[in-house]
Amino acid sequence: MTAPIHERCRPGDDVDPLDPDNKSTCPYCGDLHAWPVETAAPDQHSVPGVGSPEPAAVPTPRLPILPADFWQARPILKHIRDAAHSRLAPADLVMHSVLAKLAAMRSHELTFDSGRGQSSLNYFVAGVGPTGIGKSLSQDAIGDELIKAPAYLTLPQEGTDAEAFADGVPLGSGEGIAEIFMGTKEKETGNTRKDGTPVTRQVREMVRHNALIMVDEGETYSRIGERKGSMIGPALRSAWVGRSIGQSNGGAETTRIIKAGTYSLGMVVGFQPVTALPLLADTATGTAQRFAWVSAIDPTMPDEQVTHPGLLSLALTDEQFEHTARTGSMPFPTEIIDQLRRDHVAKVRGEVAVPERDSQAPLMRCKMAALLALLDGRFEVSEEDWKLATVMWDISSAVRDAVIEQGDQEKARQAEVIAQARVQLREREAAAVNGVESKLDRLATTLAARVVDAGGLRRKEARTGMRRDDRHLYEQVVERADQLGLIRLSDSGALLPPLPAV
Repeated sequence: MTAPIHERCRPGDDVDPLDPDNKSTCPYCGDLHAWPVETAAPDQHSVPGVGSPEPAAVPTPRLPILPADFWQARPILKHIRDAAHSRLAPADLVMHSVLAKLAAMRSHELTFDSGRGQSSLNYFVAGVGPTGIGKSLSQDAIGDELIKAPAYLTLPQEGTDAEAFADGVPLGSGEGIAEIFMGTKEKETGNTRKDGTPVTRQVREMVRHNALIMVDEGETYSRIGERKGSMIGPALRSAWVGRSIGQSNGGAETTRIIKAGTYSLGMVVGFQPVTALPLLADTATGTAQRFAWVSAIDPTMPDEQVTHPGLLSLALTDEQFEHTARTGSMPFPTEIIDQLRRDHVAKVRGEVAVPERDSQAPLMRCKMAALLALLDGRFEVSEEDWKLATVMWDISSAVRDAVIEQGDQEKARQAEVIAQARVQLREREAAAVNGVESKLDRLATTLAARVVDAGGLRRKEARTGMRRDDRHLYEQVVERADQLGLIRLSDSGALLPPLPAV
């Protein structure tokens, strides 16, 4: 028995729309459907106005999404998907946003070791989709209803009113990223007042270690990157691996240095396909490779309301002390470390050529795997974490490549439009030239008739006898009449009738 077709349902590529028995399993809901049959002849659809309705609007190209078995692999993954759908947010983008927030909230002293020393868990996400479909909803979906900041990020800080966790702050310049972690603190000078109380002064320094940057529209990123002297690209590349960021300008008020390994950072940027292209074009510097690319379109969004599953249970605190962050190094399985080493050695030896787009693939997969383990409440990476991370990386690469391909197709389309416009311009120019020539012939004939009737005309008489609107063409008309043999020109410039034929 076939099931009713929902709005999100689509036939697979193997379905023939003209087959009267076109039943198949929906790739989105998994039910068996009897798809509608198209009765119109194919050539009717190709001729506007011949037995066919107005052409439908072109749908937004779909980007790859995480497969169903990914969400079924662990209860916590299904929890995240349900939370996203309950808030009408795209599941893939919420999934990666959860990892970004997790990376931002964990202790900066919690790292992972995949065989090449301690590595940062800082994690950046680029969500791609058309405007108005809810990229900003992912920010709402990972709010306190799903993820609450751990206790160690809610405690008052000594000497400052700054919050320990900058949650969902906007993106500034490259220097502005460092500024997120900066603030003022009351510091003792070493002197005391008469009453014995210490003398203090305001000092600018690092006041927090944790931040999550949220940017709803990637155009903001592009505009910042286009500013003269912008350091956003280098700052992001350094921040992704936890290196020192900021700059020293000589003065205390303008110096902002955040030392390597002292901060935890996550970032989520929402792009439209066209605004993502400038970042994707930046593969030479490696900025684009620091982002996980995610579809903000979710064709699996259910028709029915989904109940929110509640808070995630995260293990970011010390096992014995609730107000202390968990620190240390997350180890990887020996087999994965060995494979990563073999792959890197082959690359260094020149035995394999890695595409520029995939230059950061090993480290990105390691970050994904470590964050998946942390999400699952573990502090060591498993083989299953690695497999799930591989799925996430593969889909991220497919999304990135699809956006680039769409950009290339749009460039080709625009080039074709420009080429057609140039052809049309040349055609209009040719038509205009032909029009002028035909007008000159007509005016030359009229002028010649007047010259013959008058037995000759002086130049002034010939010109004033023309229509006012045509007088600017006088010299061309005379030249044309002379070329056609309709008149003769005397040495003084007078216009004479042609000589009689011999």
